[in-house]
Amino acid sequence: MNYIRIYDVCLSVLLIILFLPVMLVLSLLIMIFIGYPPLYVSKRVGKNDTLFRHIKFKSMLSGKETGRVFFETVRINGLGKILRATHLDELPELFLILTGKMSFVGPRPLLLQHVLQTDNFSRHARRPGLTGLAQIYLQKKGRISKEQQFRLDRMLIGKLNSKLYFRLIAITFLGSFCSKAADMNPFLNKERIAYGKNRM
Repeated sequence: MNYIRIYDVCLSVLLIILFLPVMLVLSLLIMIFIGYPPLYVSKRVGKNDTLFRHIKFKSMLSGKETGRVFFETVRINGLGKILRATHLDELPELFLILTGKMSFVGPRPLLLQHVLQTDNFSRHARRPGLTGLAQIYLQKKGRISKEQQFRLDRMLIGKLNSKLYFRLIAITFLGSFCSKAADMNPFLNKERIAYGKNRM
């Protein structure tokens, strides 16, 4: 029996009921202060390499996308910063968890081009997750390299069980109130410097 899937359905139903009024209010605020539509939709790679439409609350103003968040800070206003700092922008993912496109715990879903370029292990044997070892590392440190992310994802795929599932959810929930902000400095490391040079 797939206990993880049962946990996902029960928790997502409970949280959708609890946060539905919040999501409705946020949708209205986003349409007023950031723009319509309130959701940001992108194609991501899920379980068994299937593509799905990933949804989050929009946290950036309209403009040219670089594909790299740390170069788009000029597009993030006050409301967008609040959404990201509190992780409220991820609330719509509860519906993806309910429908089986995602899980609460698993490797973060990647854009297709990122999978083709950098993903060299079978991370898609499990559903992509809202949280996981890599996400918690980023939450604590404010930064994470692709090598670190994939190493932690490998560990998660090999060790995920009921105990680790609930432990990671608890750590993520508690950490969302005191987490370190993700590092948005485009000149911090070699990867970002190289990316900036390639765009000149």
